[in-house]
Amino acid sequence: MVKNPKNAKNDGLDEDLFQEIIDKNIETNFHRFLDMNIVYLKKGLARMEVEVKEEFTNPNDICHGGIGFSILDTAMSMAVRTIGKEVTTVEMNINYLRPAQKGDILTAEGRILKDGNKIIVGEGELYNQDDHLLANARETFYVLDDLL
Repeated sequence: MVKNPKNAKNDGLDEDLFQEIIDKNIETNFHRFLDMNIVYLKKGLARMEVEVKEEFTNPNDICHGGIGFSILDTAMSMAVRTIGKEVTTVEMNINYLRPAQKGDILTAEGRILKDGNKIIVGEGELYNQDDHLLANARETFYVLDDLL
Protein backbone atom coordinates (compact mmCIF):
# COMPACT_ATOMS: atom_id res chain seq x y z
CA MET A 1 0.00 0.00 0.00
CA VAL A 2 1.31 3.42 -1.03
CA LYS A 3 0.60 6.73 0.67
CA ASN A 4 -2.17 8.78 -0.98
CA PRO A 5 -0.34 12.14 -1.53
CA LYS A 6 -3.41 14.32 -2.16
CA ASN A 7 -5.69 12.43 0.24
CA ALA A 8 -8.01 11.53 -2.63
CA LYS A 9 -11.67 11.28 -1.71
CA ASN A 10 -13.29 7.89 -2.17
CA ASP A 11 -16.95 8.44 -3.05
CA GLY A 12 -18.42 4.95 -2.72
CA LEU A 13 -15.84 2.66 -4.35
CA ASP A 14 -14.88 -0.65 -2.80
CA GLU A 15 -11.86 0.14 -0.61
CA ASP A 16 -9.64 -2.52 -2.29
CA LEU A 17 -10.43 -1.13 -5.75
CA PHE A 18 -9.88 2.44 -4.53
CA GLN A 19 -6.48 1.53 -3.07
CA GLU A 20 -5.50 -0.38 -6.23
CA ILE A 21 -6.20 2.73 -8.34
CA ILE A 22 -4.31 5.02 -5.92
CA ASP A 23 -1.35 2.60 -5.91
CA LYS A 24 -1.33 2.48 -9.73
CA ASN A 25 -1.23 6.29 -9.86
CA ILE A 26 1.60 6.50 -7.32
CA GLU A 27 3.66 3.69 -8.84
CA THR A 28 3.48 4.89 -12.46
CA ASN A 29 6.73 6.64 -13.34
CA PHE A 30 5.14 9.03 -15.85
CA HIS A 31 2.56 10.15 -13.28
CA ARG A 32 5.35 10.81 -10.79
CA PHE A 33 7.42 12.65 -13.43
CA LEU A 34 4.54 15.10 -13.97
CA ASP A 35 3.36 14.88 -10.33
CA MET A 36 -0.21 14.06 -11.48
CA ASN A 37 -2.35 13.02 -8.53
CA ILE A 38 -5.83 11.64 -8.05
CA VAL A 39 -8.02 13.87 -5.88
CA TYR A 40 -11.44 12.21 -6.27
CA LEU A 41 -12.83 8.83 -7.35
CA LYS A 42 -16.40 7.69 -7.82
CA LYS A 43 -17.79 4.89 -9.98
CA GLY A 44 -17.32 6.07 -13.56
CA LEU A 45 -15.57 9.33 -12.62
CA ALA A 46 -12.09 10.48 -11.65
CA ARG A 47 -10.49 13.87 -10.92
CA MET A 48 -6.76 14.52 -11.06
CA GLU A 49 -4.56 17.56 -10.45
CA VAL A 50 -1.21 18.79 -11.71
CA GLU A 51 0.62 22.08 -11.23
CA VAL A 52 2.04 23.80 -14.32
CA LYS A 53 5.76 23.98 -13.62
CA GLU A 54 8.34 26.08 -15.48
CA GLU A 55 9.59 22.99 -17.29
CA PHE A 56 6.05 22.35 -18.64
CA THR A 57 5.99 25.59 -20.66
CA ASN A 58 6.47 25.93 -24.41
CA PRO A 59 8.36 28.65 -26.35
CA ASN A 60 5.34 30.98 -25.86
CA ASP A 61 5.80 30.67 -22.07
CA ILE A 62 2.42 28.95 -21.63
CA CYS A 63 1.69 25.35 -20.67
CA HIS A 64 2.61 22.85 -23.39
CA GLY A 65 -0.52 21.13 -24.74
CA GLY A 66 0.96 17.72 -23.97
CA ILE A 67 0.45 18.34 -20.26
CA GLY A 68 -3.30 18.88 -20.69
CA PHE A 69 -3.49 15.90 -23.02
CA SER A 70 -1.63 13.68 -20.55
CA ILE A 71 -3.72 14.55 -17.50
CA LEU A 72 -7.00 14.21 -19.44
CA ASP A 73 -5.92 10.84 -20.82
CA THR A 74 -4.98 9.71 -17.32
CA ALA A 75 -8.17 11.00 -15.66
CA MET A 76 -10.37 9.25 -18.23
CA SER A 77 -8.45 5.97 -17.85
CA MET A 78 -8.68 6.23 -14.04
CA ALA A 79 -12.46 6.70 -14.44
CA VAL A 80 -12.53 3.41 -16.35
CA ARG A 81 -10.54 1.72 -13.59
CA THR A 82 -13.31 2.67 -11.13
CA ILE A 83 -15.48 0.05 -12.84
CA GLY A 84 -12.71 -2.52 -12.40
CA LYS A 85 -11.35 -2.67 -15.94
CA GLU A 86 -7.80 -2.42 -17.28
CA VAL A 87 -7.69 -0.70 -20.67
CA THR A 88 -5.45 0.73 -23.35
CA THR A 89 -6.17 3.80 -25.47
CA VAL A 90 -7.37 3.26 -29.04
CA GLU A 91 -8.01 6.92 -29.93
CA MET A 92 -8.24 10.31 -28.25
CA ASN A 93 -9.10 13.80 -29.45
CA ILE A 94 -8.84 17.10 -27.62
CA ASN A 95 -10.02 20.66 -28.11
CA TYR A 96 -7.89 23.35 -26.46
CA LEU A 97 -10.09 26.30 -25.52
CA ARG A 98 -7.70 28.56 -23.62
CA PRO A 99 -4.09 28.28 -22.45
CA ALA A 100 -2.86 27.30 -19.03
CA GLN A 101 -0.22 29.47 -17.39
CA LYS A 102 2.87 28.71 -15.36
CA GLY A 103 1.78 28.15 -11.74
CA ASP A 104 -1.80 27.15 -12.63
CA ILE A 105 -3.30 24.16 -10.83
CA LEU A 106 -5.01 22.06 -13.47
CA THR A 107 -7.89 19.73 -12.64
CA ALA A 108 -8.93 17.08 -15.14
CA GLU A 109 -12.25 15.31 -14.72
CA GLY A 110 -12.74 12.10 -16.66
CA ARG A 111 -15.93 10.07 -16.88
CA ILE A 112 -17.37 7.12 -18.75
CA LEU A 113 -19.86 7.79 -21.55
CA LYS A 114 -20.31 4.20 -22.77
CA ASP A 115 -19.26 1.01 -20.99
CA GLY A 116 -19.01 -1.90 -23.39
CA ASN A 117 -17.58 -5.42 -23.16
CA LYS A 118 -14.52 -4.58 -25.28
CA ILE A 119 -14.83 -0.86 -26.08
CA ILE A 120 -15.33 1.95 -23.55
CA VAL A 121 -15.80 5.63 -24.44
CA GLY A 122 -14.87 8.40 -22.03
CA GLU A 123 -14.96 12.17 -21.98
CA GLY A 124 -13.15 14.75 -19.94
CA GLU A 125 -12.71 18.42 -19.18
CA LEU A 126 -9.69 20.37 -17.99
CA TYR A 127 -10.08 23.38 -15.68
CA ASN A 128 -7.69 25.79 -13.99
CA GLN A 129 -7.89 26.95 -10.35
CA ASP A 130 -10.29 29.75 -11.40
CA ASP A 131 -12.69 27.13 -12.80
CA HIS A 132 -12.06 28.25 -16.40
CA LEU A 133 -12.57 25.47 -18.95
CA LEU A 134 -9.25 25.00 -20.76
CA ALA A 135 -9.90 21.88 -22.86
CA ASN A 136 -12.31 19.04 -23.48
CA ALA A 137 -11.57 15.58 -24.82
CA ARG A 138 -13.07 12.26 -25.83
CA GLU A 139 -11.31 8.90 -25.75
CA THR A 140 -11.91 5.33 -26.86
CA PHE A 141 -10.44 2.46 -24.86
CA TYR A 142 -10.00 -1.24 -25.55
CA VAL A 143 -10.61 -3.51 -22.54
CA LEU A 144 -7.57 -5.68 -21.76
CA ASP A 145 -8.66 -7.39 -18.54
CA ASP A 146 -10.29 -6.98 -15.16
CA LEU A 147 -8.32 -4.73 -12.80
CA LEU A 148 -8.41 -6.93 -9.68
